[in-house]
Amino acid sequence: MYQKVFFVLLLWIPLQMNSTTQALMVDVPQGHAHKYSVELCPFSPLFNIWAVQVAGEFSPRNEWMLGVAFANIKYDVGRSHAPGLILGYRRFLWQGVHLEYQLWPAWNAFYENNEQQYYKGLELWNEFRAGYVWDFRVGNHTFSLIPQVLAGFGLLPGNKPESFMNMLENEKVFVSPILFVGYKF
Repeated sequence: MYQKVFFVLLLWIPLQMNSTTQALMVDVPQGHAHKYSVELCPFSPLFNIWAVQVAGEFSPRNEWMLGVAFANIKYDVGRSHAPGLILGYRRFLWQGVHLEYQLWPAWNAFYENNEQQYYKGLELWNEFRAGYVWDFRVGNHTFSLIPQVLAGFGLLPGNKPESFMNMLENEKVFVSPILFVGYKF
């Protein structure tokens, strides 16, 4: 249920803000006036995946990303406790339309409910994203909304119990809408 509501909000918020900006004639920056941005997802509590990333422009159509993340996801068989890094690349195709790739190496201490035991190990996830970066100004500060659709899967599962691996057999790829909010400087 919350995914449907989130998806509707993901589409509605940028459209509403765009019409409001046009009606108020707010100065929306064009091009790349700022080289860096700090981005986070305000919907992290819904997913229990917390991420903060810094993006930096290294050419007019290309950005690198570096960040930190923490996944605290509850499953039927247990719970993950995974601090990690975010390494990424964003390629702009046309105006704010972009494709993005992220690697998430993490150290996961997965707690298995039935065995009441922690399984610790390195894991590696990757995500492919498509989205749009919409910049707007509030006073002298530039912010951005970044709605995206992501598809990801694990490259290295790490040390996981058999119960978790059996659960993932039917869910190898996850797809989800997501929204990041950024501050440009």
